[in-house]
Amino acid sequence: MDIYIPTSNNNGAIYNINNTRSDGGYRVTAGLYYTWNVSNSNVSNAFMQVLETNFEPKVITIVTRSPATLSRCTQIIISITTLSAPSAGEYVHVQYTINGYVNSFIVQASFVGNVGTAIIPASASSVSYYVYSSNKIISTIDTDVGNHGQAVHDMSTLNLNNYGGSNYSYTIGLPTGNWTGLTNTEWSTTTNWCDSIVPAVGTNVIIPADLSNYPQINNAGALCNNISIANGASLTIINAGALSTAGNFDNLGTFTNNGLIKLNGSIAQTFPGAGIINPINNIEIDKTTGVVSCNNSFSITGLLIPTSGSVALGNSVITLKSDANNTARVSTLGATAGFTYGSDGGFLIERYLRALKSWRLLATPLEIASSPSITASWREGEAVGTNTVIRYGTRITGPVGMDEFTQRYSMKSYNGNTNSYYEINTPVKLAGPIANKEGYYIFVR
Repeated sequence: MDIYIPTSNNNGAIYNINNTRSDGGYRVTAGLYYTWNVSNSNVSNAFMQVLETNFEPKVITIVTRSPATLSRCTQIIISITTLSAPSAGEYVHVQYTINGYVNSFIVQASFVGNVGTAIIPASASSVSYYVYSSNKIISTIDTDVGNHGQAVHDMSTLNLNNYGGSNYSYTIGLPTGNWTGLTNTEWSTTTNWCDSIVPAVGTNVIIPADLSNYPQINNAGALCNNISIANGASLTIINAGALSTAGNFDNLGTFTNNGLIKLNGSIAQTFPGAGIINPINNIEIDKTTGVVSCNNSFSITGLLIPTSGSVALGNSVITLKSDANNTARVSTLGATAGFTYGSDGGFLIERYLRALKSWRLLATPLEIASSPSITASWREGEAVGTNTVIRYGTRITGPVGMDEFTQRYSMKSYNGNTNSYYEINTPVKLAGPIANKEGYYIFVR
């Protein structure tokens, strides 16, 4: 049973109603739990409420918030952990204010087991908040607040976590290029951005999760500094679209590039993040200073354009894709462009061949000094005459010393000095560098 009782003197709550004794005692029922809340026993017109429940109120152990970077367009997710799952009829609320609790608002957390979440809407002002549990739903609390004022929140509390009495708080900073998607999916539409400002070259872009619309870049000219794509969010560059980013590219969601992305900062940059990276069409590296550090492997279907600046692959792998419609390629290496590799990093080059019995010309535009051998690359390291993984690697055939017997050798190259072809006809030649500016003919069956 819940009771509101205003005090009649300065010594505490004085009451004498049906479920109390005449001396001020409160009648309780065995097996139930009681929480006593007194607003202030040393002032007149204070309030007391007794909350009776058939469950023991749960302790609120942990309260955290995300994201870490905030703006006036950012909604805040409050994560709440209780010692055990709330009981039926036990509700956990977040009370928040922008004016020191002269007025406040309340949102109820949704729980799965003992972990709950609540969302504080975006605000242009800094916010203070705390978490409390109650046996009352929000509509009941709101009605009581209308009748008795803000003290109702305290009177309705079973347990609370208010950061040791100082309350939780966060400060709203200036807009940081937050995507809201309020109008549509078009990057260049002003009303899709916090404060209606489309990102410029120095803007740090944040694309949060849990939105109806996610950005698409349909035209050239999109700019930003750092860009952060949240888990569950996405960014798409359409065929004719282009994005230039001068800072870190941190994708925890999904990135799709059917157009062009250009990394052109003058400081160190990271790319592409730990999220999902669909095959990239075109990507250009055009840096005056600083290094692009790859922190995830990705594939390219169009053109890799190393105009200037260094790319450190580390242990990441860039795959140049090939299919029936297109083969990815690398444009001319700029004078100040280059790549460095870790022990497991590098390029994986695919070459699609149609299922047609004929000779095929395959180019190998590599430097001889760093070139793998024919066996290490096309033959996947297999010893001559062995095939440990069926349908894996290239089988070179010939009358003597090859993987399989045929009347003629199935691989040859061209000698410009003699204006004639020469065959790859010994294991020694298979162990030689695959780099060959004249390319190779391979007979495909």
